[in-house]
Amino acid sequence: MEGKTRKHWGDQQDGTYRNPILNADYSDPDIVREGDTYYMITSTFQFSPGMAILESKDLINWKTINYAMDNLDELCEDLNWTKMNSYNQGVYAGSLRHLKWKEKRPDGTYVDKCKWYMYTTIINGGIVVATADDIYGKWTCDYMKDKNGLPVKARQWDDNCPYWEFNEDGTRKAAYMISSNPGFNWYLHMFQMSLDGMQLLDGDVRYMQVPFDTVRRRTGVTPKEMLFEGDTPMGNTLMGDPDGEVLDKYTGEPIPSANRCGLAHRAVMNEYGDIKSTTNAYQILGREGVIISDISSVEASKIIRFDESTAIGKTTFTGRHGENQKVSDYIYIFSSEYWDDTRIPLLRRAKCIYGDIFDENGVYVGPGSPEQIGVYETQRICVNTTVPYDMREPNQGGYIDVPAELAEDHKEHWYWITQHGNNFVAAECRPTSLLPVTWVEGWPLVGELDENGEYLSKGIADSSADPYDGTGLNGNTNDSIHHPQAKYKPGRMGMHYKKPPIKGKHPILNFQDSDNFGSGPYAGQQNSINGKLSPNWMWNYVPRNAFWSLTQRPGYFRMYAFSTVDGSRNLFCVGNILSQRYIAASHVLAEIKIDIHHMKPGQEAGLIHFNGGKSYSSIGIIMDEEGKKYLSFNQKDTEILVKESDVILRSMVDDQAVNEYWYSVDQGETFHKCGEPYELSCGGYRGDCIGIYTYNNYEKRDCSFVPDEETNFGYIDVEYFRYEYER
Repeated sequence: MEGKTRKHWGDQQDGTYRNPILNADYSDPDIVREGDTYYMITSTFQFSPGMAILESKDLINWKTINYAMDNLDELCEDLNWTKMNSYNQGVYAGSLRHLKWKEKRPDGTYVDKCKWYMYTTIINGGIVVATADDIYGKWTCDYMKDKNGLPVKARQWDDNCPYWEFNEDGTRKAAYMISSNPGFNWYLHMFQMSLDGMQLLDGDVRYMQVPFDTVRRRTGVTPKEMLFEGDTPMGNTLMGDPDGEVLDKYTGEPIPSANRCGLAHRAVMNEYGDIKSTTNAYQILGREGVIISDISSVEASKIIRFDESTAIGKTTFTGRHGENQKVSDYIYIFSSEYWDDTRIPLLRRAKCIYGDIFDENGVYVGPGSPEQIGVYETQRICVNTTVPYDMREPNQGGYIDVPAELAEDHKEHWYWITQHGNNFVAAECRPTSLLPVTWVEGWPLVGELDENGEYLSKGIADSSADPYDGTGLNGNTNDSIHHPQAKYKPGRMGMHYKKPPIKGKHPILNFQDSDNFGSGPYAGQQNSINGKLSPNWMWNYVPRNAFWSLTQRPGYFRMYAFSTVDGSRNLFCVGNILSQRYIAASHVLAEIKIDIHHMKPGQEAGLIHFNGGKSYSSIGIIMDEEGKKYLSFNQKDTEILVKESDVILRSMVDDQAVNEYWYSVDQGETFHKCGEPYELSCGGYRGDCIGIYTYNNYEKRDCSFVPDEETNFGYIDVEYFRYEYER
């Protein structure tokens, strides 16, 4: 690196990389490998299409290739251009799996099967499953069904991850889904699924979704049955409990439904570092799966098995009595939990998905079950010591391998891809990083290992403590309960590493990029052509498709104006904003050239920076009732009259995320500054985005109206979107 300017992030082009690898809001990542190609999904919230799918050959350079959810308006009307009331809602974290199995024919022979699965939640809708035969092709997306065949339109069930077990002949044996319920029953729930992964066998939507039933959520009492009309809940109308029960989950004793009791979360430790809750001893099965850990504030869950197809799966570690245990014999459950005001990434492991049962001497008795949840050995995998602390908190992601056949050194390597989870500290919000994995006694610890560092105390197990109040995982005590002891010192967040030793040459990819719309200047690596938008683009909510076109004027992106969802000038209410993520870099330039010749009175069009419903800033053109066009800054007229047909609007952002707008009316020969500096920010769990917009409130939201060149409320033609940044 001597003699070079060090890049701030990503591929350093010298055999190393710096975190983040994607310095933009690619939140809630999950990752799989198929052959020599890696695929990653990231959450999209209110943006459309939903759940972005990215591709990489080297784990460092990524590009967007597809989306798993292109029917958001059918799944949740709030995400449509007609509603637009789902900021900080929409498509949350998901899990991506490529399932391969054998299916037995009637004649006794077998056929190989495979299917892509994506599990997620529309947080204001319900649990969603998307499937595809080809990850690059069309995905089918619908709500999960409960045990009665009803769609699981239950809000706030998040971080859903599937897992399949197989028979010796490769056929499917059993299927499970892990989930949590943030803000409500915020514990790890394990559900049984049908083998096709489309139905919960022990989930009942009547109990999974009882809106505003705070008594039940605080006490754990059984919910009352919801009235249904067909498969649709009838608001909050309740009737008597079908089983005649109103029970305290902690004691199993009948209680008045109006009584409230405090949360009694308690964790009991034993000398082996196992953790088992005392509060889930009584559960009513068949309603919300099974709570396998009653530690509150658990999310980001993943179920993992490092099977014998991997080299690490064949290795062994030392069991509790000194015996050898094989990694592939264990199921690992990842989660991210809140302790001492920070999120802790950790793993649980057991031979059975419901935990393991041991006698009082620590001797293995057998597998746990829904009726008797066993214990899980637990280990924290990573801590954060970066400065500033809040900016680089690793807390959610997935494990991925580089198999020996892909590696230059012919050895197997492991990595963990993660987001930086703090939502409130930077305009890019939750960027993505990659950390190497070191295996210690069967635990995949991530980041830098430092046995001599003072960044973490191991803690002292105290099996008599209830709750356990040891030194914990970060040297602090906690007034309520503490996390289980970490037997091995975890890794810590690092920023600069050697690239994964994957064979071949891997070019720098622009995961957000310029677009010449088919023929203009500033072509990107993936341009909008043949009537199809580049996958780099996202709509803010499901678009009004009749109001945009790539074919009516070839080589241009046409945007027809229509009114905002509430008739105001609030740009968060403007439909059909086409956007890309802001990339945090030392210098960012975003620019559009627009033909404004066909604007009409009342219309506004321009360039916008915006986040998830909290704040925005814009530069644009406004046409008044007399047909005069004025430059605007933050929707305020500047008294700068624009007579030309073509205008270039430019955003320039410095390394402190401070933006300034510029404009040109002479084909880019000269640029003039417009307005005051604006500091970009995140909001609603979304980082800053850069978008193109237009609207006209003279249009009265006639859903049947289809504009054309003769009948419309004004339109603009965008010649290009120029997007440049220095890493």
